[in-house]
Amino acid sequence: MFLFPVIIFVVTLVFFQVATSRSEARSQFLWWVISGVVTLAAVCALFFVFLVAAPYRVARIARDAAAAQAATAAAQLATARADADAQRQRLDDRRRQQEKADEYTPWINSGRDIMVHWADAQLRGNQQGMITQRDASRAWLKDVRTRIDADFGSQVAARFNFGRPSDTPIGFSEPKEHEARVAELIRMTGEMREGHLSLRVRNP
Repeated sequence: MFLFPVIIFVVTLVFFQVATSRSEARSQFLWWVISGVVTLAAVCALFFVFLVAAPYRVARIARDAAAAQAATAAAQLATARADADAQRQRLDDRRRQQEKADEYTPWINSGRDIMVHWADAQLRGNQQGMITQRDASRAWLKDVRTRIDADFGSQVAARFNFGRPSDTPIGFSEPKEHEARVAELIRMTGEMREGHLSLRVRNP
C-alpha cells in the first residue's frame, strides 16, 4: 500500500523525462510529489483511523455475539422450563386420574353387590328383595352419575347413564341395565388409569 504511490511517481518521472524537457519534467514531478504526499497522508490517516477503531469494532462484534448467545440460551431455557412444566402437568394429571380410578373402586364393588343380591332375589322369587335392590340400584346410579358429572363432565356422565344391555332393549330389564352400567364403570376406570379419560377442567 505504501509502495504503490512511490512506484507511480517513479514511472511518472521517467515518462516526463523522456517526453518533455527538463524544466517541464521538474515542474510536473513537483506536482506529482505534492499529490503523492497528500495521497500518502490520506492513506496513513485512513490506516490510523481503522487501526484505532479496530478494538471498538472487535468489542462490538464480541458484545453482539454474547448478546445473541445469551438470547439463545434464554430461549432454550424457557423452552426447557415449558417442557418441564408440561411434563409435570401431564404426570400430575395422570396421578389424579389414577387416584380417581381408586376412588371409583368402592362404587364398582357396591354395584356388583347389588347385582348379586338382585339375581339371588330373582332366583328365589323374593319380590321384596327385588324391590329393595331396584331402589338400591337407582340410588347407586344417581350417586355415581353425579360424581362422574363433577369429575369428568356431563358427556361422560351421559355415557355411563346410558347403560344399555347388549341383548335387551332399554326399559325392559332393570337388572341388566344396572349390570351394563357396572361394566361401563369398570371400562371407564381402566381408561382413567391409562390416562385416556381426561378430568374436567375447572375455572380457577
